[in-house]
Amino acid sequence: MVGKSVKDYHYSMHRLVRDFFLEYLKNEGKLEAQQQFAVELLSDGYPYGDESLWTVCRTFNPHAEKAIKYKGPDVWPRAALLRNMASYHQNCGRHATAYALYMKTRKIYASNTLCWTRCPNSTPEKTSCKTSWVKSNQRWSRESPN
Repeated sequence: MVGKSVKDYHYSMHRLVRDFFLEYLKNEGKLEAQQQFAVELLSDGYPYGDESLWTVCRTFNPHAEKAIKYKGPDVWPRAALLRNMASYHQNCGRHATAYALYMKTRKIYASNTLCWTRCPNSTPEKTSCKTSWVKSNQRWSRESPN
């Protein structure tokens, strides 16, 4: 029901075992903490989408897409994960997906002043990160900060 692959460093779990475990965590009141922990782990491990790291991003991406749906008390890991996912999609040429992810990141930064101390391109006086997007020839691209 649960298998471990030493070569690939991953576990596989039957969907019924997963569903049972999720129900157990929910009943014990531990589900939200585990979801936040998953977002934090993915945020730490998901690299900024450089071409040399696409294999890692491609491996993490399905998990990250699921994890960003969880909105825990600490928004910084979620914002960092969204930013890294957006960078990966931008570099892969999926501009619409990247733009949507960057907009979610900016929304988090704008609504949470704690993110300002951690966002290198922002200042508390601004309502969002300085990184902006420009649409040209039906593609979104980053505009360099002033």
